[in-house]
Amino acid sequence: MILDHLQSELQKRGMTLRENAIQVAFYVPDMATFAPLNAIYVTYFGLMPPVRVCVEIPSKEICIQLIACKKDLIKEKRKNLHVQSISPWAPANIGPYSQANRFDSLMFMAG
Repeated sequence: MILDHLQSELQKRGMTLRENAIQVAFYVPDMATFAPLNAIYVTYFGLMPPVRVCVEIPSKEICIQLIACKKDLIKEKRKNLHVQSISPWAPANIGPYSQANRFDSLMFMAG
């Protein structure tokens, strides 16, 4: 799977998906792909993942965009924001999901 390849490329640079990924974007040919992809995603990132975007595009393949940063560039550990809505019209979070991650003074938002 592509996440194995990304993990391997990060390891060559002294990083891992779980510790160094800041933002992940999935571009999928069909949103029905999201549930099985999400089940795999949690095995790589756990319950405190980087922010994520999932968008359906006219393609035959799943595409992934990843932003990662070496730890020595970040002084603070990643802080995740998980908000569970109490609104009757807002959907519940589909875990694992982080609405935002903060690194030092930088904020990364999910889309």
